Amino acid sequence: MKILSEAHVAHDISVEKFGGIINNITTSNYLTFTDDELPIEGKRHNKALHVSIKCANHMVARVLVVNV
Repeated sequence: MKILSEAHVAHDISVEKFGGIINNITTSNYLTFTDDELPIEGKRHNKALHVSIKCANHMVARVLVVNV
C-alpha cells in the first residue's frame, strides 16, 4: 500500500495500463516489456539491450538475462 500511495498515476489511465503498473510493482526478479516498448521492426529486431542493476547500493557489472 505504501508504494501505491506514493506512486504517481494519471487520473485518465486505462484499466490495462493501470494493471501493468500494478504488475510491475508486485512482481519481483523479473524483466518484462510491453508491445508499446517494441521498436518499429517488432520482435525480430536485434538492437542491444542495455541493463543497469543496482543491488544494496552497488552497481552490478554483469547481468544474465534468460529468455524462458
